[in-house]
Amino acid sequence: MDLSPSQIGLWIQGATLAVTLIWLWVTYRVLIANEKAVAEAKAANEMGQKALSAQALLSAYPPLYIGAREEGEGDSLYLELYVAGDKPAISVEALVFSYDYSTWTPLDTDEPVDDERYEARSRFSVPVLLPGRRYAVRARVGGRSAGKVVLVQFSDSLGRHYVERYDFGMSASDPGRLPFSKKYPGVPTPVERWRVVGETDPEGEKRASLVVPPEVTEDVVPRELRDAVGDTTVFALTWASVAGDLDDWPL
Repeated sequence: MDLSPSQIGLWIQGATLAVTLIWLWVTYRVLIANEKAVAEAKAANEMGQKALSAQALLSAYPPLYIGAREEGEGDSLYLELYVAGDKPAISVEALVFSYDYSTWTPLDTDEPVDDERYEARSRFSVPVLLPGRRYAVRARVGGRSAGKVVLVQFSDSLGRHYVERYDFGMSASDPGRLPFSKKYPGVPTPVERWRVVGETDPEGEKRASLVVPPEVTEDVVPRELRDAVGDTTVFALTWASVAGDLDDWPL
C-alpha cells in the first residue's frame, strides 16, 4: 500500500515520538538506578563512619565497676571502684544518694499512696582510676536506707565525658551488702559533665543545685535526683564529703 507524503510524515513523527519516549524511559530508569546507588553508597559510608566512631569510642572507654557496702549502723558507705579494662577513668566525680520509700493512706481516701524519697548524702572525687588498681571510698551517708544511688561522671583518655548512674538495693541475707541493681545508660554515650553550684535562696541560705547538660537523658539523671541536691545546702554536702577516705591497692 502506497502512503501519501502526509501519511509518511505522520508515521515518522509517531516513530520519533516512540523512540523519544523509549529514550526518556531508559534515561529515567538510569537516573533512578544512579540515585539508588548513590543513596546506598551514602548509607554504607554513614554506617562505616558510625562503626569507626563506635570502635574509637570503645577503644578509649573505661568500663567502671562499683561495689557498695554499708558499715556499722549504715552511717558510712564503703564503695569499691575500679576500671574493668586497660583504660584509665580520669577526673572521676560522684554524688551519693540514699533512697527510701513508704506507703501511707490519706485521711480523705482509702487508696494507699507510695512515697519515694531521695536524699543527697555525699560527694567525692578521684583524680584518676588506673587499670589494675582498686580504689576504696568511705563516705558519710547518715544511716541505712532501702537503697543507694551513685551518680558518677568521668572522662576517657581522649577527653570525652560520660555520666552514669548506678543503683543498689538491699540484701535480705546480708544487711550490710548492697547488691548492684542497674546501670544507666546501657550503652556508653559521651555527654558534657554535670556541675554542682551554689544558689542563694530567698532566706539567704546557700543551697546546692545540680546543673545537668540537656543531652543527659531523664533515665540517667531523673528529676528526683536534681531535687534531692536542691534540698541540700552547699555546706552540708561539702561537710559530708570531708568524711570521705580514699585508699587504693592492686587488684
